[in-house]
Amino acid sequence: MKRAMRIAVFTGGSAFWRIGEFHMANKKQNNNHMKATGILFLFLLFVPFLSFSGEIYGTIKGDDGKPLTNQVVQIMQNDKVLGTAKTDANGYFTVTIKEVGKFNLGVVGYKDAGFEVFSSNKSTRYNLLMNKAGDKWILKSL
Repeated sequence: MKRAMRIAVFTGGSAFWRIGEFHMANKKQNNNHMKATGILFLFLLFVPFLSFSGEIYGTIKGDDGKPLTNQVVQIMQNDKVLGTAKTDANGYFTVTIKEVGKFNLGVVGYKDAGFEVFSSNKSTRYNLLMNKAGDKWILKSL
């Protein structure tokens, strides 16, 4: 509810009465402050979702069922390497990338071996098997 206040204005000995609306400056500033605080809060709430990195992880085993150890795993898109990791003693790897979408997972030293992976705002697991078919290496899902 708006408040009205009579304000007397004295000019040159004569008095003029006028009725004007009086808005408290503090109330207006508080409203603007609350709006700015709300916008800032929403922005800070959604920033982690906008900058969250996708994690692609899993294991790679050989066709004998043993883990491929100390192998460099690369996540690529259009022949550009976006992330790398090295498999551990159990063939486990984890690669974190900022991009979201479809990528190719490759293992250095196994030229033809590649596997299509997807990165999202969630962690995605891939358990892979490295096979040799003729002269080519092939990565397959377990």
